[in-house]
Amino acid sequence: MTFEDKLQTAMQAPNDQDIWADLFLTGFQGKLHPLLPTLMDQREKLFHDTPQLVFKAFWRDNIYEDQQLHDNIVKFTTDTKDTTVPLTALRFFSAAMLIKAGNVDKAIQELQIAEVGLMNNVEQFKELPHFLLIPGMLQMLDSLKEVSDAENTLPAPRETGEWFIDWVKAPKIDAKKIIFTSCNGVYWRKFGPDFLKAVEGKAPIHLHLVNPEDGQENALADTDLSYSIERQVERASSPYYACGRFLVLPELLAKTNADIIMLDVDLIQIHDFKTLVQETEKGDISYFAMRTLIPWLRHHAAFIHWTNNEAVKRYASLLQKLLWDKLAGTNWYVDQLALLSLYNFFQQEDNDPTPNFHLLEQDQDFAFGKYILPAGEDHEKWELRKEAGL
Repeated sequence: MTFEDKLQTAMQAPNDQDIWADLFLTGFQGKLHPLLPTLMDQREKLFHDTPQLVFKAFWRDNIYEDQQLHDNIVKFTTDTKDTTVPLTALRFFSAAMLIKAGNVDKAIQELQIAEVGLMNNVEQFKELPHFLLIPGMLQMLDSLKEVSDAENTLPAPRETGEWFIDWVKAPKIDAKKIIFTSCNGVYWRKFGPDFLKAVEGKAPIHLHLVNPEDGQENALADTDLSYSIERQVERASSPYYACGRFLVLPELLAKTNADIIMLDVDLIQIHDFKTLVQETEKGDISYFAMRTLIPWLRHHAAFIHWTNNEAVKRYASLLQKLLWDKLAGTNWYVDQLALLSLYNFFQQEDNDPTPNFHLLEQDQDFAFGKYILPAGEDHEKWELRKEAGL
């Protein structure tokens, strides 16, 4: 169907957001349709729902490689500095498309304008959490300017006097691989037993436990796990618990010669572990790259293979410093935004040692769901995050 045919159908179904989202998508595909600016403005005035329509149109994975669509949206937003609701919603995706193309500086410019539009129209965006993360996205991308100096100017957490880890049982020094997970006491109670069953016998396990519940330390003492304990009061929050594994990673790499297989604790099964490890050994840093334009969803943190070498130690140190510096007052996806920032940094920076990235692009052979089965329901985990503080 042509754009005009779809417009006629949409006019007959004004309350069907899916039809209108498809119309917007069609208007940006191929040759940019001249009716789009007026149509989007009028739709917002009448229904106040263009952010929902834009998100429905462009979040889907099947447009990830549509370069003509990307070019059209970038042109549409960068030709104007307007901060209207429709332009702000589109500018979010324009920035994401620029990030995908490696043009981070231009993406930052787009996000700076989008942030103004967001702040002026928060009510229209409040039901779409991803749009609300524009300031966090801008903060982490803009940190590229800081990363180059981070090695010399940002302190490591252990140097601040605010961060203490008790390495109760240190990891094996000469293991080939170590499976590593980190969480708070609530998550360990709910997901720890299934996690241990899923990884049993695959490699030695190290657990970093933040704010353990009563009795958990005594229970760990009776297991074969190596483990470290952190008691955190000032920074305790869901984002902090999610980032704990990255904060402790440099210390773990220094205590063992083993490569590190970092996993989310909320998983219930791992399929064909041997094949997965063989594939991820092809890079210094390997993880799944989701085929999505949402920047923090692309760099998937549920499984990461870290080769224990100097390039990875440098990366891990920078990641640790960046997160420690940015964690206060940030959002749930800060860890994946940090992965994005460091990935972009090392694409531009060529000083040795530089890690080799091996991103698993979610093709049929290496889809995340083919190898790893998460545990728990999303709504359950959302409630746990709210309970811990978002």
